[in-house]
Amino acid sequence: MKFPGILILLAAYVFSADIFISEIHRDPAGAESAIGGGASHEFIELINSGNDTLFIDSLYITDGTESDSIVPVDEPVSGHPDCIVSTRFLFPGQTAVILDPDYRDAVTRNPSCRLPIAEGSVLYMCGDRELGAGGLASDEGVMLYKGTKIVIDSIICFASDYPLNTDGKISLSSPVNREGVSLVPVSILFDTVVYDYCAASVTPGRCELLRNGWVIDWRLREKELSEDLVTCTIKCRKPGGGKESQRWCLYCDSSGVRKILNSGKIVSGALTSTLISEFTAGNFDLVFSMANTEWLIDLSGVRMSGGVVRINELSPRTLTGEPEWFELVNTSSMTVNLSGWKFGNSSDTAILSATDRFLEPGGFLVVTKDAEALCARYPGLKNVLEPPVWHTLDNYRDTLLLTGRSGFFCDIACFESAWFTKWENQSLERARPDYDGLSSESWNLSLRATPGFPNSSLFWRTTQDPSMEIGPIPFTPDGDGTDDLLAVTLKVPSSSTVSLSIYSFEGRMVRTFSGPAVRKYLWDGKTDNGQKAAVGPFFVIALIQRSGNSVMIRKKGVLWR
Repeated sequence: MKFPGILILLAAYVFSADIFISEIHRDPAGAESAIGGGASHEFIELINSGNDTLFIDSLYITDGTESDSIVPVDEPVSGHPDCIVSTRFLFPGQTAVILDPDYRDAVTRNPSCRLPIAEGSVLYMCGDRELGAGGLASDEGVMLYKGTKIVIDSIICFASDYPLNTDGKISLSSPVNREGVSLVPVSILFDTVVYDYCAASVTPGRCELLRNGWVIDWRLREKELSEDLVTCTIKCRKPGGGKESQRWCLYCDSSGVRKILNSGKIVSGALTSTLISEFTAGNFDLVFSMANTEWLIDLSGVRMSGGVVRINELSPRTLTGEPEWFELVNTSSMTVNLSGWKFGNSSDTAILSATDRFLEPGGFLVVTKDAEALCARYPGLKNVLEPPVWHTLDNYRDTLLLTGRSGFFCDIACFESAWFTKWENQSLERARPDYDGLSSESWNLSLRATPGFPNSSLFWRTTQDPSMEIGPIPFTPDGDGTDDLLAVTLKVPSSSTVSLSIYSFEGRMVRTFSGPAVRKYLWDGKTDNGQKAAVGPFFVIALIQRSGNSVMIRKKGVLWR
């Protein structure tokens, strides 16, 4: 295939399934043109997961618009004495790092800026210029191929949105760049290679997916005819593995008590082994064990009949000194591991936690920009998480998405300031966990923020038909400690506003109650100016407004002294 400056007809060429791009660093910390930054510290990591040696003769890298040869680093690089140089081979199981040609000069000038390249990594570099056309752009993918600068004989591997673009530049637009953080695959053995942010910022020469020499990947799928029956497909590969057999076992683990779901043997020499098991979902952990190593299979992506993790309360408008936060609640019957989950919107996402973070059934987790400041504002908070990077919430209109580790949709919260009357710095509460989170009916202004606890309006804003009760009748505000206060109890739909007033029997307004709607109002028998109201009959009138519609409720009482 020939391409004069652009790449065409990529999809027509078969590529190797043995070589993977296991890390790509497009946005090093520092200025884009800086030595020690974007001009020298971009890199690409490869792993040979097959049984054959890769010869780098005639190996080229391209971003779809320009190509450059891959050549060995010819002598040791300052700070990396244990890396392998001057070799044109990548043996099975080896990892290579393709460096920018300016990297050697950068670490010679400033040894403190060297990358943490793993010992034993094979070092290559571009032959003529930096990676990509003037460096890797924020949405740019790459491809390695055998051929010449203008002819592709065979595709070796690529990092790209699937399928490969055929109209020029190779695209890898998701996830978006984060300065100083590389992209690594979280799944490579199935049809689509999925990339995510590296939890440790950059790890050149260390393939995160390799554990004890094995790469394990899995997919979970619910059976269409059964809500609880789940199919688990596990793929296994040992880069450079021999012919010895390995025994494997799939367990369900409930509070340390294990039950074998399936077991068998696979041969390391087989490039990829595929294991399929079916089980009934429940409140247990799924563990795959092989070669003295265990993998915890995240069941969070399986929809359980008990529900899922929901965005229960959020606070985009806060008091001075209080950080933004939102609250999650686990409404399911199983413990959920939030490691690798993301929050944000369609244009920007952030990882909740790069390490294991478990949310027990019925448990609450408060996610905040500054955990220390929030705990100072709400003493006693226990389950608080500060993500590595914060996604800022808009004060007026926003959509907050919650997605699982594999990208499955979990929950959404939409809000607009126009939905609420007198929204100042109150948090927004979900009216009920089963509401969809997309409309004004789903959210209330809180009476008081309750991070880490059930919502304050949960029990009185879950009705479709408003109602009001008053008592005692008569009430006697004479200071004797009996029936001195009139209680007005409301049940109103979510997102509605309430105006409550008390009128004399002759129709004169005696008392008004302002501020956000509350579940219960108390009247001490005095007027707005602090005088004692006249004895006799009176009326309590509530005007309830919601979505442009108004409902008036009137109740009659008697004041006696």
